[in-house]
Amino acid sequence: HSDQNLRITFMIVGSRGDVQPVIALALRLENQGHKCKIATHEAHRKFIEDNGLTFYPLAGDPKDLMALCVKNDMFSISFFKEALSNFTHFMAELLVTCWDACKTDTDVIVENPACMAGPSISEKLGVPLIEVFTIPWTRTTQFPNVSIGIRTLRQSLTNITAICRKLRSVSYL
Repeated sequence: HSDQNLRITFMIVGSRGDVQPVIALALRLENQGHKCKIATHEAHRKFIEDNGLTFYPLAGDPKDLMALCVKNDMFSISFFKEALSNFTHFMAELLVTCWDACKTDTDVIVENPACMAGPSISEKLGVPLIEVFTIPWTRTTQFPNVSIGIRTLRQSLTNITAICRKLRSVSYL
């Protein structure tokens, strides 16, 4: 544990299952003298504040995000089509609220991959970024990659390639 007390901003997009482990980590860090702020969806405010931590609201409703993931296979054409047509406003608001959460009083940013704002904000502020994910991000012998679901890697890569081709052709119009 460092003698320097850090101001740590957690940016977490997702369900209670994404937020709960971060609360445990933030409580431990605060116990060691650091100041933690958890920026996430309004739906999680009470849970965070009931644990004595600072809450900052991020845009979006985790129920809408979970519905998108359940309705469409991750990285499928339907997933990206739905996300591009119905979630661009959400993404714009999310990025603004992430910036607002970090622009002052942040020495370190911790985010989960669903947030996506961390690299740009970290670079702009000149502060370290730590990516956290509470489930295996890569395939293990016990669990396949959760982002791919039941599809094989080859099928998923084929979908991603097809989506990129479509986006490239649209961007030149």
